[in-house]
Amino acid sequence: GGKGAAESEDARVKERSKEEERTAVAESRRWREEAVVREKGRAEALAMERQRHSAILQREHEEEAQRQRLRRLVEHREAVAGAKKRAEVAVAVGEKRQAVKGREGALRAEEAREGSKHRRVMAELREAYKSARHEVVVDMAALRLSRKQLHASKERALLGASVPQATQLAQENAVGMLEKRVHGAKERQRAIEHQMYLEGSV
Repeated sequence: GGKGAAESEDARVKERSKEEERTAVAESRRWREEAVVREKGRAEALAMERQRHSAILQREHEEEAQRQRLRRLVEHREAVAGAKKRAEVAVAVGEKRQAVKGREGALRAEEAREGSKHRRVMAELREAYKSARHEVVVDMAALRLSRKQLHASKERALLGASVPQATQLAQENAVGMLEKRVHGAKERQRAIEHQMYLEGSV
């Protein structure tokens, strides 16, 4: 009976090595799947980061353009005030008769010029104000949405659901960035309002 025992021992060994092979295959498949999931999560976080970065650059570019517009308006305002003074000085210096005629002509021309410049400046300011106002509204809406998403993630995590660290981090960053953006847009809106007030009281 020694031969039968040896054969069944042999079969057992074969069965065991088959079992180990199956386990190894399953392990490696599971490992591969996990690696794919991990990789996908990393890629998504990276894409979000890139998207946010380009949004920031775009916003900075718009803000710079708006700053330059305001600077041009201030320079124009100073130029108008200078021209007014020069006209008045010229009028005061001339002979009396000449002065009277010259003064009326110079002031009329100056007023006409100033009137049309002032209208153009006010139109530009109104346009800038409208776009800043729109920015505030859009950014506030985006901020509300981001806060809601972050809140939902935190609640899910509290309830024991698995929320990837990268997702929560990206949401927190988005909220922070939008808060800064809303603040900046409100500041710009206030600056333009002030400029409109000044222009109105020229």
